[in-house]
Amino acid sequence: MKCEICGKEILRDSQCINYKYYHNDCIENLQQENKKLNGTIQTYDILLKANVEENKQLKEKLDCDLQWAFKYEKQVDNWNKLKEYLINDINDRNGTKIVEFEEGNRVSETISPIYTLMEDKSKTMREVLRKMQELEQGSDSNEI
Repeated sequence: MKCEICGKEILRDSQCINYKYYHNDCIENLQQENKKLNGTIQTYDILLKANVEENKQLKEKLDCDLQWAFKYEKQVDNWNKLKEYLINDINDRNGTKIVEFEEGNRVSETISPIYTLMEDKSKTMREVLRKMQELEQGSDSNEI
């Protein structure tokens, strides 16, 4: 008879389990190895649970960071749109006068009563734009 584990002849100290023969030493070695493997499995289970929890926390933090990034991106986009609007509006109003034409010839050039209001508005918009540029550069004089 041969041991089912090591394949060596069984001469003494053996067991028969389900009509198969095993050296007692081979059985003990397998049992010890089994205990070590079970301990390793438990360690890995603990580490796995800790990693799952850490991954959950990191996912929550990432979700929060992404939400903040999207909000920040939207604010930057809105800021840039506002700045572009101010620049375009100032450029459109800068020195604009109402010019009357008749059959392609200039008849008169007048400043509308609304023009003074437009100039004031343009001045205010330039001040707002200057303040925005100041804030972008990281300085804030608190003067508007």
